[in-house]
Amino acid sequence: MITDIRDYFNNRIIEVDPDLLPWENDLFGNNDQSKPRAEKYYNLVVGGNSPSRDGNSYWDNLDVTLDIYSGETTDLINTFNSLYEKAIYIKNKVICMQNYSDLFNDIEVISIEPQEQPTNDNSLLVRLEFTVRRNLVF
Repeated sequence: MITDIRDYFNNRIIEVDPDLLPWENDLFGNNDQSKPRAEKYYNLVVGGNSPSRDGNSYWDNLDVTLDIYSGETTDLINTFNSLYEKAIYIKNKVICMQNYSDLFNDIEVISIEPQEQPTNDNSLLVRLEFTVRRNLVF
């Protein structure tokens, strides 16, 4: 299931921007963000699972965080707008039920939030938080 989630999100991201590079050295989203990175990249973190039960129905609710970064820029406003819009397009692809109907029962967007970076190079970050739900019936 975790591989399915990663593959699903990676495929949706590539549909929007095939030039975004995955940052695969940070599984938990806590690496030092001040180190230099690729010009444009993203980090996908599959977090906690909150399983639930109701009678014979079980479901897994997995937290997924997607950070999308831009590199250094001198055109801060336009880069910010472009990155934010890209995050919204990715969100739209991710939550489109036609894309995930065979893998998951629901993907809910929790938030889309631009975040200030701890650097002085005008790099930008937009964080998307999702809950992925998969129902199991026994």
